[in-house]
Amino acid sequence: MLLHSTQGHLVIIGGAVDLDGECKILKRFVDLAQGRNARIVVLTVASGEPREAGR
Repeated sequence: MLLHSTQGHLVIIGGAVDLDGECKILKRFVDLAQGRNARIVVLTVASGEPREAGR
């Protein structure tokens, strides 16, 4: 099995993220991802409403 080494950031955000105010956490997340065209994976495994949380 061939494994590739990659570097990046793992950002874990809980349910109390600010979506209506300054959105500091999400803005930092976009910065770490290198902008709006970044490839991002969203896992909503701990949510009772995973589709809504993913949006």
